[in-house]
Amino acid sequence: MQKLPFAMTVMLCLSGGVIGSAYAETTYSTDSKRVSDSVDNTDRNERDANDKTMLPTDQSNQENDLNVTTQIRQSIVEDDSLSTNAHNIKIITTNGTVTLRGPVDSETERERILATAKKFSKNYEIVDQLEINS
Repeated sequence: MQKLPFAMTVMLCLSGGVIGSAYAETTYSTDSKRVSDSVDNTDRNERDANDKTMLPTDQSNQENDLNVTTQIRQSIVEDDSLSTNAHNIKIITTNGTVTLRGPVDSETERERILATAKKFSKNYEIVDQLEINS
């Protein structure tokens, strides 16, 4: 076994004592009231569980539908004026319908996304399920 130099031994002991005492003073709260309402998405999860809500798994594998989804997604992601929320909306294209779902930060973003979807899906119905964060 190799011995540590005296100075290093003292440093380890002191740092352990400091960390130990800091840890001992740390308390954790299980108070559920601290959870923000914006984090609680129970209602959204229940809505998504019904058969009528379009989910990304409903995306068609038809070449035309995939092309429309890809073009809309690329255009939205390349638009630096849009928020991260807007960049991450769900785009589901199936059977001649493009469904847009998810939160956006403003009415302006919503309108911009709808215009983009219309640009790349001229013969498709657009279903707007975008939600504006308040």
